[in-house]
Amino acid sequence: MDVDFQIDSKGPMNRMESLKVIKDTNLGTHLSDLKAYLTHFESVVAEQLQKAESKTDRAYETTFRLHTLISSELAKTTAACNLYATNLQTVPKELLTKFLGTAAGFYNRMRDYPMTRAVRDNYTALTLLAASYTALKTYSLMVHREDVSLLAYEALEKICPMIIELSDLLPQVVARETALREGLVYDEAVIDRVTNAVRRCWHQ
Repeated sequence: MDVDFQIDSKGPMNRMESLKVIKDTNLGTHLSDLKAYLTHFESVVAEQLQKAESKTDRAYETTFRLHTLISSELAKTTAACNLYATNLQTVPKELLTKFLGTAAGFYNRMRDYPMTRAVRDNYTALTLLAASYTALKTYSLMVHREDVSLLAYEALEKICPMIIELSDLLPQVVARETALREGLVYDEAVIDRVTNAVRRCWHQ
């Protein structure tokens, strides 16, 4: 179905304001599943902020910005869901929790390292979110929905740099909590070595 919409400079949701409400079951499913994922991701990160032992370090500041990012994308996705008149889907929160708890394969060993676990889980969840937006952008272009494609692209512009930032942050957090919990000396050289090694691997 062809529809007319006005172009402005205020973002994809504003660009879609003059669109007629459209019933698109397949696109609606993509959007509502994304909304469910963002909703649960936002609640997990909000809980991390609330329970953080330190609210002044780099890890907390990064987590705070991540929460702001997720909240913003949740609002935009909710608007898109409403626009496409879809019946919002929900998935059990336990599915996300289970995925985050098992994806790295050593969840039980990280119970005494709360910030390590938080950064690792956020890294994992954000990577999956990037994949979801990549799929959404591809699908929306295939069905000629440039507005939703732009929504996905603008989300990826923010998510991908955050994934890189969390990748760089993880060695620092692991080293700091390991030193604290096991009585070892915090070694910046270890962090630099790991960070550089991971960057080389990404660029091979």
